Amino acid sequence: MTHRHRGGARLAAAILLLILATCRRAPEPPSGETPVVMPPENVAIARIATLETGPYISGALKPRLEATLRAELASRVVAVYAERGDAVAAGQLLARLDARELEATRGSALRAVETAERAAEFARSNLRRAEVLYGAGGVALRDVENARLELATAEAQLAEALARLATVEEQLADTEIRAPFTGRVATRNVSIGDVVQPGSELFTVIDPSTMRLEARVPAEHLREVNIGAPVRFQVRGYPAVDFEGTVSRIGPAADSATRQLEIVVTIPNESGALVADLFADGRVESEIRRGVVIPESGVVETDLGPSVLVVRQGRAVRVRVELGVHDDRRGLVLVVSGLVAGDTILIGAASTIGEGTPVVVRGPGAPVR
Repeated sequence: MTHRHRGGARLAAAILLLILATCRRAPEPPSGETPVVMPPENVAIARIATLETGPYISGALKPRLEATLRAELASRVVAVYAERGDAVAAGQLLARLDARELEATRGSALRAVETAERAAEFARSNLRRAEVLYGAGGVALRDVENARLELATAEAQLAEALARLATVEEQLADTEIRAPFTGRVATRNVSIGDVVQPGSELFTVIDPSTMRLEARVPAEHLREVNIGAPVRFQVRGYPAVDFEGTVSRIGPAADSATRQLEIVVTIPNESGALVADLFADGRVESEIRRGVVIPESGVVETDLGPSVLVVRQGRAVRVRVELGVHDDRRGLVLVVSGLVAGDTILIGAASTIGEGTPVVVRGPGAPVR
């Protein structure tokens, strides 16, 4: 090959490399125009996603069943059988109070009942005998009436003795602190040797298998809340986990000061993941839609309606859109028409630049979540 031919080959190869490099670059704006460089935080990619709308709610989680067990009499704690966090069955003995004096009183009451029963039976026998003798003319009517009076007195004394015995047995039952239902011991406030008074808190027992969330919603959102409506929420301590429940009760009247209604959300908790008194916030899912979703910060309202800036062939192109439901919590909006999944849009301050402005996007853009 001659020197001239080798030079021509090198030139052709250089031209080919230049063409290939030009094809790989993004379209350049016309000469004299300086493109606006858009960082990733000013760019979003339209995605297919699901939006949920409905009023926000928040509050502390509470067990569906909760009972505070209090002392019914003054006594000393002689035994404790349950600790905080223990699982307990309905009727299980949790603690025992000193019952020695009551046991002695019960013995005395039992003896009084026995004596009263014998006196009543003796009075019945006397009445039967008097009635037989009166029929035979052996006694006067006055004797029968006296026998009846003696029986009435004996039966009244028996009833009084039985009442005293019932009272003592009820007090004895109060010395045994038992779980009112199957659940867990949330708090234990007594130890062996403690002297308690009537009303002293001893234990708190909860049923954590079902939790409830008590919250309030503005009256204007009442039409969006119905019994059985699904609720999706997050709990402090589980930031990446969504929990679900249902609206089980709606308050009958709005608060006169705040114009809000109380609602109760019932939450299954068979796994025991949710703990009482954790803070939760979420929303009642009154409407769910799936479609093309973009950040609300990319929408500009004009006299002709809402529009967005789409990056096409290196330039900002304004496109009119029709919007659907809004998710105010996540700052997203559903686009009914005007965009397709994968469109690159400008958001935030970048959404107001002039149409036709040359744009260079740096980074992949913020995905819609």
